[in-house]
Amino acid sequence: MKKRLAIIGFNDVGKFHCNELRRSDEFDLVGVYCQKNSESFGRIKIYSDLNELFESADPEAIIITDGIQYLELFSKCVKTCKHIFIHHPIAKNTGAIHEMKYYSNLSGVMSVAGFFDRFNPVIVSLKKSLEREEKIYSINITRGFCLSRNLNLEILQNIDLARFVAASDIAQFSKFEVHKEDKKNPTNTLCQLKMKNQTLVSIHNSINYPIDRFIIEVSANSGIYFGDLIGMKLNKYTDYGQQNLKVDSDISPIKKAHLEFFELCKNNKINNLASLDDALKVYEICV
Repeated sequence: MKKRLAIIGFNDVGKFHCNELRRSDEFDLVGVYCQKNSESFGRIKIYSDLNELFESADPEAIIITDGIQYLELFSKCVKTCKHIFIHHPIAKNTGAIHEMKYYSNLSGVMSVAGFFDRFNPVIVSLKKSLEREEKIYSINITRGFCLSRNLNLEILQNIDLARFVAASDIAQFSKFEVHKEDKKNPTNTLCQLKMKNQTLVSIHNSINYPIDRFIIEVSANSGIYFGDLIGMKLNKYTDYGQQNLKVDSDISPIKKAHLEFFELCKNNKINNLASLDDALKVYEICV
């Protein structure tokens, strides 16, 4: 049976979710909240009054499209449904995440953080391969942009990805930044992490690339994995040469995230979703 779902926020992210959910076999999109209700979205009703959305549509689950912008609405959402998905950016700081945890625990709600890189098809395939490895020695992540981005937000997703791939918490962390005109937002960042399982991680972000790049390299006991998260390719290199590993690119990251969220709504199983505790562990070292 489909779960009744509402979306808080009709920004680009909200429309992104709407487009996918309109053909979902798992969720019935019953409404969208937008404070300035000036648009329509087919047969999906857009509400400018949050209380009206809750009373009329009666959603069982909610997707919040921006944890920073809609933090003040979180305490109302937990009174209405039992499952909440918070799209990145999750929060402005650790205090906001603690607030979300408090309201969630108070109301018996399961709230999860939307770190979508976990559901990139290359990462899904990589994780399956790494389950057969005895040891992961190092992880290198490179994220390059040809247009301006807030690298401080991108770092959070990359650190979560490193924790997810390494299957370990962070023991040590250091960060280096390069700034040009903007003193608040860096143009290049380098993060170095030592995980509790002794895996070493290096994360490089830059807005000075001529093309967009998203690369991950993992050194394990049986070989080196090289993944292109934009080109949807995953290779393994050993003494015997190169092996092309299967990547199921038919399921998009957002579709995979929705499937995982549906499993949470149905069976209360987080599986590969990030909990608010996972988000806290990232924010505590970097925000």
